[in-house]
Amino acid sequence: MRHSAFGITKALGIDERGALEARIVDATRRGAELERFVDRWLAGTTFTTRTTLLEPSGTGFNVHVEMSRVHPHDRWATIASSMAHAARAALDNLNDRLFDRHATGPYDPRHISFPITTNGREWRTWKQAHRSLPTWLIERYEAVQPRPDKAGHHYLGLAGLQWYDNKDKHVWLQGVSLAPTEFIGAGQFEIEGVDSVPELEVDAHEVFLSRGQTRVHVATIRTRRRLLSAGTIGGQEIVPILHFHIDSGDGVDRTYTLREMVEIPKRVRHLIDYVDGNDEALARFQSKPSYVLDAERAGK
Repeated sequence: MRHSAFGITKALGIDERGALEARIVDATRRGAELERFVDRWLAGTTFTTRTTLLEPSGTGFNVHVEMSRVHPHDRWATIASSMAHAARAALDNLNDRLFDRHATGPYDPRHISFPITTNGREWRTWKQAHRSLPTWLIERYEAVQPRPDKAGHHYLGLAGLQWYDNKDKHVWLQGVSLAPTEFIGAGQFEIEGVDSVPELEVDAHEVFLSRGQTRVHVATIRTRRRLLSAGTIGGQEIVPILHFHIDSGDGVDRTYTLREMVEIPKRVRHLIDYVDGNDEALARFQSKPSYVLDAERAGK
C-alpha cells in the first residue's frame, strides 16, 4: 500500500490508477458523444400531439405523439455500448489489480470479477467465491452495491452494467421510450363542446419507440361526459422526456434518462476513489444527482 500526504491509505499504485483513469476518460468521452447525438436529434425533431375521440361512446379520447423523423437507435446503442464497456472494464480492471496486490490466498484469475449485485443472495454468492480478498476491501465493495433494499439514498445506476457484462454487448441499449406523464400532467386541456373541463381519468403509457416509428399512442383520457370534440394537449408542439431501457438480466427493466446514463462514468470514478482509500468519495458516489436535487428544491 502507498500513503498520500494526508495519511490516507491507498490500495493502488500510481501507474495502476493511471490505467483505470484512461478507461474512465474513454467512457466519459463516449457519454458526451451520446448526449450530443441525442440532443441534436431532439433539437431537429418536431413532436406534435394529436387527439381522436373514443368511439362509439365519445366519453374520452386518445392522445398520440407524432415525430417528424425516426430516432437513430442503432447509432445511439453503439455509442452507449462503448461507454458501458469502458466503464465496466474499469471496474474489472480495478478488481484484477486489487486481487494481484492484496489477495490473502490462492485464486483463479479467470473467475474473478468486480461485484454488481442487486440483492443479498447475489452478494453472498459473490463473496463466497472471492474469499481471498481482505475484509476491509470486501466491506468497501459491499458499500457501493446497487441494492434497493439498503436504507437511505444510494446510487443504483451500476445495476444496468451487469447485464451488459454478461450478455450480448451489441444490444446493451434495449429500447428508447417516450415518458408521456410529464407533458400530459402539465398540459392545458381544451375540450370543445362543454363549459368546464370534466373530471378526467388519465391512462398514460411509457411507449417504446420502435425502429422507423414516427407515431405512438401515449395515453387515453376518459371522462364521465360525452364530448363533441377534443383539442390538443399542452400546445401543438411538445418536448418529450426520453427514457433508455436496459435489461439487467434479473427480470427488472432498468430505466435511465439521458443525464443518468452519461453520468455513469463519473460515478465509477467516485467508486474507484473510495475503494482506493478516499472515504469522502463514497458520499459523492451515493449522492443524488444535481438535477434531482434541483427538482426537489423547485417542488418545495
